Amino acid sequence: MKDPHHDRDLLTSISRNLASGMIYQVLRMPDGTRKFTYLSSVVERFYGCSAADAMADPMRIYGRVHPEDVRRVIDEEEQAHRTMTVFKTEVRMLWPDGTVRWSRFVSQPRPLPGGITCWDGIEFDVTDMKKVEAQLAHAQKMESIGRLAGGVAHDFNNMLAVILGHAEMAMGKLPGDHAAQDDLSQVMQAARRSATMTRQLLAFARKQTVSPEVLDLNEVVQGLTRMLVRLAGEDIRLEFVPQPELWPVRMDRSQVDQVLANLCVNARDAVAAGGQVRIETANAALDAAAVKGLPGLVPGDYVRLSVVDDGCGMDAETQAKLFEPFFTTKKPGEGTGLGLATVYGIVKQNQGYINVSSAVGKGTCVAVYLPRTTGTPCSQNAVAAKAPTRGGGDTILVVEDEPALLDMTRQMLLHHGYKVLVSGSAAAAMELVRTHSGPIDLLLTDVVMPDMSGPELADAIQAVRPIGRRLYMSGYTAEAVARHGVLEPGVCFIQKPFSARELALRVSEALGR
Repeated sequence: MKDPHHDRDLLTSISRNLASGMIYQVLRMPDGTRKFTYLSSVVERFYGCSAADAMADPMRIYGRVHPEDVRRVIDEEEQAHRTMTVFKTEVRMLWPDGTVRWSRFVSQPRPLPGGITCWDGIEFDVTDMKKVEAQLAHAQKMESIGRLAGGVAHDFNNMLAVILGHAEMAMGKLPGDHAAQDDLSQVMQAARRSATMTRQLLAFARKQTVSPEVLDLNEVVQGLTRMLVRLAGEDIRLEFVPQPELWPVRMDRSQVDQVLANLCVNARDAVAAGGQVRIETANAALDAAAVKGLPGLVPGDYVRLSVVDDGCGMDAETQAKLFEPFFTTKKPGEGTGLGLATVYGIVKQNQGYINVSSAVGKGTCVAVYLPRTTGTPCSQNAVAAKAPTRGGGDTILVVEDEPALLDMTRQMLLHHGYKVLVSGSAAAAMELVRTHSGPIDLLLTDVVMPDMSGPELADAIQAVRPIGRRLYMSGYTAEAVARHGVLEPGVCFIQKPFSARELALRVSEALGR
């Protein structure tokens, strides 16, 4: 999530540092020793000594070069000295307060009598600029990966829908003890696992369709405790520490499930037998000072959901790659590398923020900040188990440009007692609407089609003959259906791939049953 306040602070800092560079003049003697003849007062802010002290002992500055950068800087300076060209470099400097800062040196050599070389130059502190560059590069990389992941998931979901649907229908047509039931069951399980992976990719790409509601995270987490205990295993202690009177958040309930499940699985894998995983909730009113160390987090009221473990922890290199899809520290076959990428996408889609604190041997804390909302939370007990009703002869117009998926959807709806009209394109659907003499009770259309989007088709049909009810389906969301992946009130949507039961349930809901 972009933070304009943080960006403004960084730019101010960059401007200040560039405007207050340390100007210097240094003589390189024939024997290679150096002697400062001028240093601006900025040296005190950079290196904690006066200009006079630094000129008396040049190692007060040269000795601050990071040991890993010394050889490179010497070689670059030698090259500039041989060619008498401008010397430009960026190097890590060890400041007196213990911090490592990046400096950019720009200096021009000129020869003097006696084999002496005079270097006139300036040094800038570019640490904050390097941070901005790193953040921009990371954001661009994650955006590119997200676009690729969303596109792959869309096409794959169409094929998975066909596999799942036909396997499910085949199982329903065979006796329960038929030899093929086990084979079909394996097909179903593999397809569902694949569907889970595509949903994770969509979550990372922030193209997952969500239906947010006002939630009390304490109640949601409490309802998931039994499942999370099973995930953690018998040899791991899992504890939930809720804050009383927790502020409400607005989020899709299933996304909370995904976030917690993925975080708890990662925490479980990091701890040894007898270790502990702790889930905490807390209200967090953050001002400018509180978010200063959390780049990207805007001041405001949040609910913090934390998963803390006392496991092996992570080094800085691992933390830098933590949310990239398919990055994993697990052995081959033990993980997809999509768990934390999924969490990252979900948090960003909900305008939240995620922060990881970890050190090798000292455990890990993953803290998710979700914006506070208003309203009364929906109770889990009020979410009744839903069951689809059978069609009462209602006529459904199905529009889908993938022929295999179109035929499968037709068969599913016929099985549930509906009359079905099918069309493989928006143009054909428009012609069917004009020529069909009977009623059409529901339009079930794909969102993304070559000639016209689903919502555009629905509006065009409405101009010819009113069809009051619409149900959209897609392998990923489109801006025409969901703004930033969040469904507008009253929009009915089903995510591909879907089962016959899921389709029947969504059709029942779309028809107002």
